[in-house]
Amino acid sequence: MARIFPGGAVQDRITYDAAPLYPYSHRHTFACWAFRTTDDASGIWRLFGDSAGNNRWLIGAVCRIFIYSNGGVYEGYWSPPSPPLNAWYHIAVTHDTTTVGTAPTLYINSVAQSLGLTDVWDTPVSTADSALRFGNGPAGNSGWYGRIQNAALWSDVLSLAEIQALNRGVSPHRIRTGKLTFHYPMLGTAGEGDWASGRAGVIVGTTAAPATIPSGPLIVV
Repeated sequence: MARIFPGGAVQDRITYDAAPLYPYSHRHTFACWAFRTTDDASGIWRLFGDSAGNNRWLIGAVCRIFIYSNGGVYEGYWSPPSPPLNAWYHIAVTHDTTTVGTAPTLYINSVAQSLGLTDVWDTPVSTADSALRFGNGPAGNSGWYGRIQNAALWSDVLSLAEIQALNRGVSPHRIRTGKLTFHYPMLGTAGEGDWASGRAGVIVGTTAAPATIPSGPLIVV
């Protein structure tokens, strides 16, 4: 089971905007299973992003990692090689934003990718609590083309061994549970519950729906 996102300007997305918002940690890891259906790199096409009033960091397009300074001011993005089309792959991003300019590490199927930075990140990010967006942006015009499953965030930098375990299908709840900030499995029909914190995400739009089985990798719980 997985969420299907039709992409582009279609409104479909999953959001969390209610209190309490998610606390920000400079040291963090985001991971999920993803499936891309188009190579269109003409827009951001958001897989995931957080927001401290405005964007702070997000993953979109062909898995570029974008970063924004305080107030949502664009700073730059890192570009990996394009992951495969029409196939499931595991993506993980580790980053420590304590020091301005520090590069993230991005893993595709637990293999670290070569990243090139476009523009210059030279201003600190906001440390305010965060709202979340999966599969699209706040305006609903930057939708992910494909599917998303088992999206999770940790308030620490995971090790390569832990990322390899996630890539083998181990549940996020088996990985450094004391630092697990959220886990949205993308399995629901009426809404998306966060299995880590008990918060409830909201589906915006009408066509985001569980994919037909089988749609994703085996998840060991």
